Amino acid sequence: MPRALTLIFACLLVAPSNSAHAAPSDADLGDIASFLALFPNARTLPAPAFLVPGVRVSYATGAASGGIDGVAGGGVLQYDVVARDLRQVTAYLHSYGDIGAGVFPLATGPALGYPGIGPFWINPSVLVGAERFANANLTISRYQKTIADGTTLAVIRFQTSTANGQTVTEFDTGTGVMVFTSVANSTTSAGQVVLLGLRTVASPWAADRAPNWAQTGAALTYTGAHSTTIAAAGTVQQPYAISAQITDAGARWSLLHVATQLNGQNQGAGPAVTGGGQLIGSFWLPVSALTAQLPATATVFDTDPFTGAQLLVQRDPQSGAILLQEATQAALTSLIYDPTLGVLVRFNQQVQQEVSFTEDDVSLTGGSDLAALAQQPPLADDPGANGATGGDGGCAGGPPPGLLAVFAAAGLTLIRRRRARA
Repeated sequence: MPRALTLIFACLLVAPSNSAHAAPSDADLGDIASFLALFPNARTLPAPAFLVPGVRVSYATGAASGGIDGVAGGGVLQYDVVARDLRQVTAYLHSYGDIGAGVFPLATGPALGYPGIGPFWINPSVLVGAERFANANLTISRYQKTIADGTTLAVIRFQTSTANGQTVTEFDTGTGVMVFTSVANSTTSAGQVVLLGLRTVASPWAADRAPNWAQTGAALTYTGAHSTTIAAAGTVQQPYAISAQITDAGARWSLLHVATQLNGQNQGAGPAVTGGGQLIGSFWLPVSALTAQLPATATVFDTDPFTGAQLLVQRDPQSGAILLQEATQAALTSLIYDPTLGVLVRFNQQVQQEVSFTEDDVSLTGGSDLAALAQQPPLADDPGANGATGGDGGCAGGPPPGLLAVFAAAGLTLIRRRRARA
């Protein structure tokens, strides 16, 4: 598979699944699902107050293994909340690595959960008096912890110890955000995720509804090329194709099944997400973006303090097309959207690594008649959309990446480091 770092489509590596699904499932919670044994009522509780579209939760990840020549590595993992209603909270997961040439995107995927509990949160009301669940294998304690952005939090710590190893998870008792989690095998491996901070990402438009065409069944086909250039060997270019179909949708979010082909060979398939509060990684822009006043030249509107990634926006003065870019030390990701339909029409990502330069470049070339679909009545807005309290349980989508998937992403960095040093 081409580098497998394509910012939108690498979700296939992080959260493998046959398709997104509409039925609620505890499996959507990843590793946090184990807390339902202690707090089953979390399925029906409202979302914590911090979970609103535009919020980004950032973590440092690390993994080590004695079973693969003692390698170790890590990166940054970020969840962007892109939609919220009484049914579910929808987030976009993206991770980054650095092997010496600068930060570059590793992989992406959907992260979904019940309003009251999800892959990186829990309604903090259930944490009151949680010590009553302590037993011989489960230790529960509280303490003050200062995280990377300088914020001091009141933390509750759940530590489970067995003959096979130890698992630790910590939550902020004020917000319910996950602060720390680790898994240590007694003999071979260990990994951890540590909260760096929470912030609201700047946006050139308000979180809003999806365009009318973004309803269940809508299909998109992209074709183009994947290129790899190595100074001593030249450039190799291969045909690259991506197909995406919306499998479930609300007024402000879409879940998609995405499949990729390289040189005519299937490379993988899995779920992806787009939401009304999402920026980089979207298959569509919200309707508010289509009429927003945007600069005629690419202009930085947000800089991430943990990855250094800059977000830029531009509206082409001739065509009206909207350009979104993410620039890191080692990568530039560019997405171009149709000014009328809001659909992604071109994706380009360039990554400079120590000895190679890779580029993925695809354009929308087929799929559904979006102009016709846009004439459909809009989907009814989701109850409690984008911040109302309450929660009736339920979620949709393929299983989100839990802790093991986070470590798998870190493992990509480990493998690259080993190969670079070989």
